Amino acid sequence: MPNEMLDLYTPITLTHAVELIKPEALYLSKVLGTKAPVFHATEQAIFDVVEGNYALAPMGRPGDPASVVNLTDTLKTYSVIPPQIFLRDPIKASDLASIRMAGQSPVIVGGGNADPVVAAFDDYVARKQRNMVRAIERREEWLWSQALTTGAIAYTSPETGWVCSIDFGVPNDNKFTANPLWSSTADPIADLQAWSRLFAQLNGVIPTVFVLGTEAADAFRNNTEVRAWLKSAGAQLLQARMGAPADLVIPIANIPGIGEIVEYAASYPADGTGTATPYIGAKTVVMTNPSLWQLHYGAVADFDLGANPIAMVRRYSKIKTSSDGKSKDLFVEAHPIPVLEKSTGTMVVTVVS
Repeated sequence: MPNEMLDLYTPITLTHAVELIKPEALYLSKVLGTKAPVFHATEQAIFDVVEGNYALAPMGRPGDPASVVNLTDTLKTYSVIPPQIFLRDPIKASDLASIRMAGQSPVIVGGGNADPVVAAFDDYVARKQRNMVRAIERREEWLWSQALTTGAIAYTSPETGWVCSIDFGVPNDNKFTANPLWSSTADPIADLQAWSRLFAQLNGVIPTVFVLGTEAADAFRNNTEVRAWLKSAGAQLLQARMGAPADLVIPIANIPGIGEIVEYAASYPADGTGTATPYIGAKTVVMTNPSLWQLHYGAVADFDLGANPIAMVRRYSKIKTSSDGKSKDLFVEAHPIPVLEKSTGTMVVTVVS
């Protein structure tokens, strides 16, 4: 390649390029990642999780001395190393003989005309970067789903055996089974209203995100009470204001005092098995508020950056030429960790047996 093209592939320009790639519209990443991300200056992330105090104030007669209390929220400090996502995609020099821009003749590309070859290579790198970034974003969606539905992140690398284990201390009382389950005789709307009040008592904010798994969504739609309510004039007006289905997110109902509840039907291939696993458990309802979440990034350490080998970025990218000059390796790296900032900030209810 001509020397004047080399600046296109420095870590600075490649990192800038991956930062500009438009992300997939993954639901949990979109609705929970509303705050600006936190970037750490080291590979280690330090954050606090609030364990609230919900004691009632004591009372006495007028003139009694003030009651001594200690109502400070308890902060549990975590110091964790976010998981490293480090991808390498090799590009062989011989690949240039077969790649080309869309609509471009392969005869021209292979005929010694340098400009089309360079353009095709640029497009090839851009497409590989996009696919690598999207793979990272799907892993981030998985991280969000684990923290949201279990209150913890547990992962074992199939390649190295490295174990990532982070528990945000969600109380067992925040993960329970509906009583009764959402059979035809239950009242799911009343249940959601009651659980919403309970969530507000625990967190000081109401839940604004209500996500149902596929079986839970079917149980809600097929419920006798729900069917009768949906036929009412007031419910029809509420339903008219709901959004259209998008990105495997299906609006279900707009409930007074609660808002919109949705079904999230997306799934991912389970590591090592290829079996499709839903991001949201099929039998569950999950409630939260985005104000209780934040995405953190550990720093990327890399000497290809120069004298200061630390990058505080969402994505880092570089390209390296092999020692024999026959191939290049394209790298994209990220160190993300979603953080539940209050231990009671997620509620998971099993509603189907």
